[in-house]
Amino acid sequence: MFHTQLESLHRLRRIVPVALLAAVGIAAGQARGQTWDHAHGDPANTGFIDTRTAPATAPVRVVGGLGFSAPGSGPVIGPDGTVYVGNSTGELRAFHPNGDLKWRTSLPGRGIVASPAIGRDGAIYVIGVMTARDHRGNLLRLINQGELYRIDPNAGSLYWMAPFPGTREAGTAATTASPTIWRSGNAQVVMFPVLHPLGSLRILAYSIGGQLLHEQIVPTRTVPPITSEGVSLCDIFCVDNWFGLNRRRDPERPDVGDLPAKLEGPLPSLGVYSPGGAGAPVVVVADDDRHIVGYAFTPNEGFREVFRRHLASGSVKMSSPVLLRDGHSAIAAKAGDQAWLLFGGPNAAHVPEIKVPLGAATPTLTADGRLITVTRAGGSTEARIASPAAAPRPVQFNGESVAPAAASCSHVFVSTESALYTLDATSLQIVASHSWRGGGLSSPAIAASGTVYALAGGTLSIFRGPPGPPPTTAFTCTRPGTNPTSGGTTGGPGGGPGGGPGSGGVAPR
Repeated sequence: MFHTQLESLHRLRRIVPVALLAAVGIAAGQARGQTWDHAHGDPANTGFIDTRTAPATAPVRVVGGLGFSAPGSGPVIGPDGTVYVGNSTGELRAFHPNGDLKWRTSLPGRGIVASPAIGRDGAIYVIGVMTARDHRGNLLRLINQGELYRIDPNAGSLYWMAPFPGTREAGTAATTASPTIWRSGNAQVVMFPVLHPLGSLRILAYSIGGQLLHEQIVPTRTVPPITSEGVSLCDIFCVDNWFGLNRRRDPERPDVGDLPAKLEGPLPSLGVYSPGGAGAPVVVVADDDRHIVGYAFTPNEGFREVFRRHLASGSVKMSSPVLLRDGHSAIAAKAGDQAWLLFGGPNAAHVPEIKVPLGAATPTLTADGRLITVTRAGGSTEARIASPAAAPRPVQFNGESVAPAAASCSHVFVSTESALYTLDATSLQIVASHSWRGGGLSSPAIAASGTVYALAGGTLSIFRGPPGPPPTTAFTCTRPGTNPTSGGTTGGPGGGPGGGPGSGGVAPR
């Protein structure tokens, strides 16, 4: 059913190239989640689920007419297997695992520009954003308004809506980052980075009751105030107007295999690292500029900075941080025609940067401890920190991509504009492909059953999992002897002439 009850909350004011993948061996173990409940699989952004899959050769069902989903806004899966998909006009749909529609609801006047996140009880947390035109004082200004919504998973009805902080004159904070949920026992806190209308990067933390618990300024990332004349959310985040938040200009119509020239990924989401898998976490933010910053977090005391790593002398475009089991955080970053895998805390050990083909999609962690990076145009490269003699090894695909890979125990799935590719998880060789149009914007999602859900061109494609019953929750696919041990981590190639991004080799954008 289609819900209109949210409208009352808004009556105050309405307004054929190639993609490349890179794998890097790391000393990290695998995450063990059984629900793809975040944009990148889990709160650590690993892009991995501990289950087995089948090659995605042909979908068993295709569900069309879903509208356009913004870059980075892909499907997520609840604990009961329900699949959630949002679009840039503010519609959120819930599907049964077989693709039957369960319900749909709308955030009137808002666009959904990021994947939802799913709480332990199945509740859906989704961000809605609007760019409004303000004509006061005979001066056109574009004011962003953002809100966090908590949606009932059973019927799609609204639990609550919480507006982002800001001012009446300047609008609220805004973001294209997906929410991240920290869980410990019965406690849950929903967090995400935003750009404040005055220009600073901040982290907002909400209770599951909708209360703003903490607002942490990340003092390194500043941008021009987003209320200046003619500036919108799209302009600030370098997200092309193609996805519909800002309709001042005609959308680009790229050729087959191409994405719009100005298209970039979303603002990096937070990564959460809990030592030993429990207790007080470290929340890591990539400021999309030149720093990785980590905060110890408790619901009562909020954020306390515990590390900060300066990664570049000039500004770099950054991915969401992936939190590894040895305590390192890893991001993909690019500046000009150079790109790297960069490593930060909370582990204090230094890991040198690794040069990779150009791209900044969030890396994906494999079961045997490698990092996969997908470049916009190029292929798959493998470089092992634990084995410095192993040079990057490309695997090329048709079509461009800004989407992270998704990994299971047996396969890696890569979405490009023109096809969905399946790679063997061990050899990283292509074993299957399925042609489509309009892909390459968001990561596929993998269910505990091994079913794969992927978006392309306003269509959800469902690929069957392997035969037989799904694995138990205790299932693990770590292969003995293949996961590198901690210590002795030696980087691959450096950052190119000038010493790489950590030593002055990056020019500002």
